[in-house]
Amino acid sequence: MRKSQIEMVGLLVIVILVVLVLFFVLSFSLSQPNDTGSRVQEFVDDSILNGFALVLLETSSGCGDYNFKELLEDNATQSFITCEVGDNDERISSGEFAEKNLERLVNRSMNFLEMDYEFTVTLGRPGGGEELMRIVKNGCENARRFETDSASFPTRQDYQPVHVRLKACW
Repeated sequence: MRKSQIEMVGLLVIVILVVLVLFFVLSFSLSQPNDTGSRVQEFVDDSILNGFALVLLETSSGCGDYNFKELLEDNATQSFITCEVGDNDERISSGEFAEKNLERLVNRSMNFLEMDYEFTVTLGRPGGGEELMRIVKNGCENARRFETDSASFPTRQDYQPVHVRLKACW
């Protein structure tokens, strides 16, 4: 064999070895469970809940110029605000109005995301305070996975804080 032929055979052996190494690396990496995708999905789910809870509180309620945060705060403290419902000038308390409209908003939004959920509003310590509102679709007791996000905000004067918690599951 001539020198050029030996070089060609050497290059061919090197190319075959590189292809085999790449084949083994790819087959090994594809057989491992992909953890990155699930972490990204968890981050997206958490971000959706976080954004949803915060935006929901700042959403205009349809009761005067008040947003839902202000109605929940009023309900937790003095309940001075009353809201008009319907065309017959009937007025209901801020708590009743907030619950009725938040239930509608949460149901529409979470049904769009195809998730079961628990939405609670408590006065005082989360999980140990007085429950002001609870909206549930199927509950999350038997869920494979769930994400929870919450927001707390202080009330005026010396009242305890209001705690809003959204738990979504699937």
